[in-house]
Amino acid sequence: MSDRSGYTLIELLVTVIIIAVISGLAINNYIRALQTGYERDIIMQIRMMQNALEIEERTTGSYPIANLNDRASINTALKLQIPDNNFFSSYQYTYFSGSGTPYYVIQVTTTSGWAVSYDHSTQRYYCSSSTCPTCTATSCS
Repeated sequence: MSDRSGYTLIELLVTVIIIAVISGLAINNYIRALQTGYERDIIMQIRMMQNALEIEERTTGSYPIANLNDRASINTALKLQIPDNNFFSSYQYTYFSGSGTPYYVIQVTTTSGWAVSYDHSTQRYYCSSSTCPTCTATSCS
């Protein structure tokens, strides 16, 4: 009878495989939670822009007529201080309100390719891609 102590190669392989599967699940959930956080951040920034637009409309009687495609010009036009992009993802901001239209559209796009938009005419948030974490093409939860 041999008196060897230790683990067999099979036992070690099974342990490593179990750890790898659990890690894969955890990383997937972490990435999904991070994307959901980005989406909530975008919706919060859009709501901040909405509030500024409503104040502008009540003050001047109309929404600013513009087609703005960057954070700095939106900050200037709406008198906001939207912070620079967060550490992990860059956002591209778009605001559009045409001449004679009583509505506006705000869209924030991430470098991942998905975007959350708010259409004032329908008063709905929606996702312009199928890869949004919680928003869909017709609504955000």
